[in-house]
Amino acid sequence: MGSLGVGKLLVIDDDRRFGKILKEFLSREGWEVILAATAREGLNVCSQEKIDVVLLDQHLPDADGEKLCDSIRLHNELVKIILVTAYPSISKAVEAVRGGAFDYLPKPIDLDRLRIMLRRAAEAFSLERRERILSYERSRALANNELIGLSQEWQKVQEHLSLSRKTDSSVLITGETGTGKSLVARQIAGREREKEGKNLFVEVNCAAIPESLMEEEMFGHEKGAFTGAISSRPGLFELADGGTLFLDEIGEIPTHMQAKLLGVLDSGIVRRLGGRNARKVHVRVIAASNVDLEQAINKGKFRKDLFFRLSVIRIHLPPLRERIEDIKVLCEYFLTKLCPVHDRRVLADGEIELLQSYHWPGNVRELRNVIERAVLVSHVKFVKPSQFLPEGQGNQPMNRLAAEAVHTSDDRTNSIVSLDEVKRRYVLLALENFAGNMSRTARALGISRSTMQRLLRRYRNEAPRPG
Repeated sequence: MGSLGVGKLLVIDDDRRFGKILKEFLSREGWEVILAATAREGLNVCSQEKIDVVLLDQHLPDADGEKLCDSIRLHNELVKIILVTAYPSISKAVEAVRGGAFDYLPKPIDLDRLRIMLRRAAEAFSLERRERILSYERSRALANNELIGLSQEWQKVQEHLSLSRKTDSSVLITGETGTGKSLVARQIAGREREKEGKNLFVEVNCAAIPESLMEEEMFGHEKGAFTGAISSRPGLFELADGGTLFLDEIGEIPTHMQAKLLGVLDSGIVRRLGGRNARKVHVRVIAASNVDLEQAINKGKFRKDLFFRLSVIRIHLPPLRERIEDIKVLCEYFLTKLCPVHDRRVLADGEIELLQSYHWPGNVRELRNVIERAVLVSHVKFVKPSQFLPEGQGNQPMNRLAAEAVHTSDDRTNSIVSLDEVKRRYVLLALENFAGNMSRTARALGISRSTMQRLLRRYRNEAPRPG
């Protein structure tokens, strides 16, 4: 039989020779085995380690095994306990299972039966843990599965993304709404980490959690911690143990919680509300924000020490208006994803230029929505998403300037100018309108100042071209 390789197993048995034999056998099966000879030793291990399965002797020097089940699960709620006894009986087996044991195994142990039982226990543990994690997943990423872009601005993002995948350091992702922060977080946590548990990804939108519930959501609570707490509940950090916790909109966390979050990040220890036991967790934290956290620090709304703790690696996602070169490839990708194979669509002539001239306040998410709407309403091969852009938006007097750029034809040839020439005239007319002020012009056009400088260097070296 191949290696199970499924996690940590604790053997609590006062027969040390028996324990060593089990450890040798189970280690070959892929388990990480810890031995304890007394109930006290076993509970001490459970309080410090994340245990998946416990092989528990029914009669210990300092306690009866079946009475330990509740105490063991107090530290490891999902643990599967297999009660081992030299005095088997049907009534004892039923009593053990009712008391919380996963199964019942008589001595001398049948190793083949033990293998089967452990596999079942490991599968049950894994399934329950996955179900808990899935119940916390929110705000799914964009429908696409790849990060698309060829511009220089996006290549910088890819470089930082590649660095983030090689380490477990904290990452802070910044950028406007719709730039793909959640998608980037999933890519960082994702496919390169194939080991069991390393691809766990728990996502939470901090802005969606009421302030009064923030601590409970993050760290969990014990039974009886407050009115209505009829059972214990793990927090997000415990659920993400061994994987990644993505804290979206981190800037929305209240200041008193920021100190507690910093403490957990530094120590790796969480305490549930109403609980005394400390739980050690190994969680990689990725945070994201669409607000300027450095400005929030200056206003006293965000802790500087937490900012530095989160931003060991920092990735800034530029808005779509600052990487208009990527609009074409993004459109092609969305059309491929949104259209069935037998009904592929393409953009009509001139659409790319029209889409590139829009300022995209909703960024990539807005672009995808516009493409999807165009696909849904179009019954022909050539789609025109630009017709779904909102009218009357943008900076005045930009609509007038656009009209001038389009209608200023070349009198000598009496021909329509090319789209490239329209774009050139549009930029130069805008610059003239703002009396040569490059920063104001760039803001009006919805592009960065560096992009504006690059365009001017090119256009000033080009003569007007008739269409």
